Amino acid sequence: MTHITILLEDLLKNIPANQDDANDFLSKYLVDDQCAIISAIYIGRDHISYNTFIEDSEETSAYFTPSYPYGRFYTTGNSPRWIIEPSDFARIIYEKASSLELYCTAFKRCSDNSGYDMSSF
Repeated sequence: MTHITILLEDLLKNIPANQDDANDFLSKYLVDDQCAIISAIYIGRDHISYNTFIEDSEETSAYFTPSYPYGRFYTTGNSPRWIIEPSDFARIIYEKASSLELYCTAFKRCSDNSGYDMSSF
């Protein structure tokens, strides 16, 4: 299991120009690490304008729950019950290439400010 900060730093150094580049990038990592990357992208996207993760309030429900805890499988699920299939990971990374830095920054900012230990992700 590769630490999420290492995965995201590597992703940002290798933003893909096409889907084949994204496939090549992902091929360096086990599927668990690939799930971490995809989950961090989506969590970051959902928190672009926040400094902490969404908590329970009158307007929203908590982003992380016991059923969906902070972790590398948050948005992807895992085998045998995938929410996002690993075969879609490269396409997702390529399609979001222009926003990856924004999403990764939001994920890191909210993790830090919410007190989450990124080594558990």
